[in-house]
Amino acid sequence: AGFPAGPPTLTFRGVSGDAGVSPHISTVRKEAVLKRISILFLPLLLLFALPVHAQEPEMEWLTVFSDHVQISNRADYEALGREFVAMFEDADISGVSWVTVQSQPFGYAYVIQGMGPADMAEMNETWGAALAELGDGATKLTTRSNALVDSQGMSYLVLRHDLSYMPDEVAITADMPYRHYTRLFVHPAKGQAFEATMPAWTDAYRDAGVKYGWRTYQVVTGSDLPAYLIVQAAASEAEFYEHRTEIQTIVGDKLEELRGKTGPTLRRVEESGAWVRPDLSYDGGS
Repeated sequence: AGFPAGPPTLTFRGVSGDAGVSPHISTVRKEAVLKRISILFLPLLLLFALPVHAQEPEMEWLTVFSDHVQISNRADYEALGREFVAMFEDADISGVSWVTVQSQPFGYAYVIQGMGPADMAEMNETWGAALAELGDGATKLTTRSNALVDSQGMSYLVLRHDLSYMPDEVAITADMPYRHYTRLFVHPAKGQAFEATMPAWTDAYRDAGVKYGWRTYQVVTGSDLPAYLIVQAAASEAEFYEHRTEIQTIVGDKLEELRGKTGPTLRRVEESGAWVRPDLSYDGGS
């Protein structure tokens, strides 16, 4: 569960452009948040301002809300978060759930799985009912939490099975809380060329019997597109880098050939680590 991460050996040759912080999760003023649904961490933004792709039934979506919090405020922010989760657990609220992932570039990312742009009316209704059941306590926590947040953001991502490596024998499990993100920013004119290079990566990993998978998500909101988020999981950061070394040995010289084909399609590559936070997540009750 949670935000998956990219193949540990996905480093690329021939990438152009400067390396900055990705704007693919839009930063917005707090006044733009729909206060009615701005439960402690999950502010719903003014959706008409966000460009999105058409939603198709077979797509697997993630809706991601993010809070960016100064280091000096994080302890208080997390304490409020745990209190909010406890409130949901005590009331055994059903029909809503989220996975929280903390990282430097994303801040606190609250991931709602299986919900995309076409599901926003349903999401509003479900969260509205949950807040009504919780009463004033949730509203007070929201107000206190919002005061600690510098900025908030939202993004839609869609899982691309065809660009992922997750064979039946490979799994991302609850005992793998570490996430490694590889964010790939593709040249606008080379989107198809980029995607055409990815099956060769999965073939090489499958042929070599690599047991560590990755999921590829296409980012469909923001101005810095096309962009993809590749996610891989491990028990720890140290284990992730052990996997990277192992894969380099197993796949061998083929990796350099793959990098040579994919790299020229990219404007920029950014890597970062993150951790799933079960204490700030809610599994949907009984």
